[in-house]
Amino acid sequence: MPPDMNKRTLLIIDDERPLVEMLRKFFTTEGYEVVTAFDGDEGLRKAEQVKPHLILLDINMPKSGGIDFYSHICNKDLKSQYPVLVITGRSHMEGLFQDLNADGFLAKPFRMDELARKVSAIIKKHYGEFPESKPMEREVKMHEKGQKILVVEDDIKTLDGIVTLFLNHGYTVTAVKSGAEVIPRALADMPDLIILKVPLPDLPGDIVAFKVRQTADIKHIPIMLYIPRSNRLVYNVTEQICRKIGSRDPLETDEPLALLKECELLLKK
Repeated sequence: MPPDMNKRTLLIIDDERPLVEMLRKFFTTEGYEVVTAFDGDEGLRKAEQVKPHLILLDINMPKSGGIDFYSHICNKDLKSQYPVLVITGRSHMEGLFQDLNADGFLAKPFRMDELARKVSAIIKKHYGEFPESKPMEREVKMHEKGQKILVVEDDIKTLDGIVTLFLNHGYTVTAVKSGAEVIPRALADMPDLIILKVPLPDLPGDIVAFKVRQTADIKHIPIMLYIPRSNRLVYNVTEQICRKIGSRDPLETDEPLALLKECELLLKK
């Protein structure tokens, strides 16, 4: 059964729940019907049920990943049953999916306006113009000042989620993955805020924050420390260091939306 031509339906398949929720809200406000799945197996079931006009597909997922999912929706000539836009942090895989005839590829992190253009172009290519849907009022206000944020996070998926969310709220974002990179990057970029994970593979984030406070040109920059809930044991020591350097107590979460809300509170001061 072909897709319902009275509405534009997207199927988003990605295991990063904060990102999926952000995409769901964004495209719903743009007038799309949005269905979500968090792994390839669930994606296959949802695709069969809703016959989407376009699938937004992540690659690295549990159970059944993106490549496995894609192989299941292709015929023997490697032609997909549905248009597919691949969205992944693995930018080196673009050539592979071009060879597999995917309709598009977008590397994480990405800007939402770029994603929206690609989605619209692919749907228009396959189905022509749809009747105009009246977009709903956006739930999220975009940040207008373009303030600069330096994010320090060693986990790629978590970093992608944080950077994507902040970019799409109008911030300018740079990112590093180790404590040793923080001071050189901060001196080069002079960010308005440093968002710094405490348990890093080389230098703990609280020690990095202490070193920043000893560096003349950047000692004034606000620092927001955070600790994933799975690392609760390091909280007490970090809390003491925060008080010594005049920083707020660390957040006990690495959830991007919680970090964004705390960031906005700090930058309003």
